[in-house]
Amino acid sequence: MLKMPNIVFIAPQLQQPRVIRRIATVYNEGYPIKVYGFDSGIFSENLKSISFPVTEIIKRDKKDSKLKKSLCFIKTLRRIKKENSTEDIFYIFSAEMGNFSWVLRNRKTIYEEADILGAYFKKETLRKLFRWIDRGTIHRSLLTVFTSEGFVDYTFGEDNRPENVLVIPNKLNSRFFNANRKVEVSKSQTDINHLKFGFVGIIRYPNTIIRFAEVIGREFPQHEFHFFGTPDVASYVDKVKMMPNVFLHGPFVNPVELPTIYQQIDIVVSCYDTSSWNVRVAEPNKLYEAVFFERPIVVSKDTFLAKQVERYNAGYSIKANDDQSIIDFVKGIDSNDLARFQDAESKVHWEGLIDDTKPFLERIKQIVRSK
Repeated sequence: MLKMPNIVFIAPQLQQPRVIRRIATVYNEGYPIKVYGFDSGIFSENLKSISFPVTEIIKRDKKDSKLKKSLCFIKTLRRIKKENSTEDIFYIFSAEMGNFSWVLRNRKTIYEEADILGAYFKKETLRKLFRWIDRGTIHRSLLTVFTSEGFVDYTFGEDNRPENVLVIPNKLNSRFFNANRKVEVSKSQTDINHLKFGFVGIIRYPNTIIRFAEVIGREFPQHEFHFFGTPDVASYVDKVKMMPNVFLHGPFVNPVELPTIYQQIDIVVSCYDTSSWNVRVAEPNKLYEAVFFERPIVVSKDTFLAKQVERYNAGYSIKANDDQSIIDFVKGIDSNDLARFQDAESKVHWEGLIDDTKPFLERIKQIVRSK
């Protein structure tokens, strides 16, 4: 019997729950793997839940300049290429590393992109340049995984998707297939006069998420805002630390602690900063978490995510980069609307909210067989 090639995973943030989930999916199917992952110190608690062997964890400072980080990635990719066979398949996570995949020339690569790096630039010329670079990375790959249909539309247009592109929305961990939704979901009566807003994840977007918490802290002492996670930049939470109705719960283990977290939230806040094109076309996993746990969600207007929220009838979309818009929204929250959203969420077939690994594993099987 011919020996199967290793699938060599290279992740700039190994502790990212989606990354851990994807590697575990391949490993649990019996494929031989090697895992090289960077740890920048954010959500390192998630490394405790890893169930697969890790070849090497590479520590890096998240404060490193873009140049230093890029040079580190190039050097690491060259070293990993030398350490592994020409028959191996290299699975690269993220645009920030994927755009250096030319280092692995003449090697088989799979590419996964959960953020469109070039879409963060405000100048159209730079966005076009990085879109061109990204297309080259995708065309060199045996398979490219996107986490949002919006990313495909942004990169290639609505009617020009390459055959080697697979969209896997960032849904709930497959462990929830074995969970009893009725047990996982706490159905307490929402007190409209004492609402608990919550953000779950890496704390960022000072112009929207932090702004929302500040408005609650300053204008609505009868309500609460809860952060579950670690700030991307420590100073982001300086203003809200002293507010008596804003709570910082710190890091958590995903997905194990999600049920407990969502029991403490009435409304999920997922208003990302739309000054970036990446945010406008992304589909964060907070939507699927909110629907599964039957919590109304509020997101930023004019985004792909807002369309999905409307599709599920799961919550609100607002202009979140303006204090007055947030104030008007909070004042206008109606208990009947909240009940209507929760009712609609409860009727969503729960299995559709959980990561379906079958299409992905079928593509992996095809790639390994064609080596």
